[in-house]
Amino acid sequence: VRTDLEAILAYAVRRGFYVTLTTNGTLITPARARLIAAIPSDRLHFNISLDGRRDSNDAVRGKGNWDRAIAGYRRLREADSLAGNSRRKILANTLLHAGNLDHFEAVLDEQESLGLDGVQILTLFRTGPDVPPEAAALWLRERHMARLEILVERLARRSASQSTSGFRIQNTPDDLRKVPSYYR
Repeated sequence: VRTDLEAILAYAVRRGFYVTLTTNGTLITPARARLIAAIPSDRLHFNISLDGRRDSNDAVRGKGNWDRAIAGYRRLREADSLAGNSRRKILANTLLHAGNLDHFEAVLDEQESLGLDGVQILTLFRTGPDVPPEAAALWLRERHMARLEILVERLARRSASQSTSGFRIQNTPDDLRKVPSYYR
């Protein structure tokens, strides 16, 4: 939202920091992508929040946000390419929840096909009486546990056997296997 964000990022990198910016990606315009491309690609990385395929992402983040996030991601890639930059690390941050449980692996396959470098699989963190009903409905409950346990075991095996390059699950197999107990 800050109009001077690129200047702040450039300053941090000049001061020797490695920066990872988490964003929904929707405000990455062509002009902003060009400014970002001027910042060394080995020092500035991005995590773009994508909580499923278009329909499940937009159910959580608002209609049209998946398309806007992907457009922002593609602008970053295009601007880096035009600037002659090496490949900038861009990951997805993806919540595993009741709305995407049954197609979560397809979500990861789609992210890989889009050219993202990997994914950090996240869990919901808000629970309790003050959580809006639409957010509470995303919580994985006991009725989901059998499917969740099967999924996280497949994800853990995928994480354990992945290569050191290409699309990578950032979570360790052990951390993935803790997801069902977290939701319990």
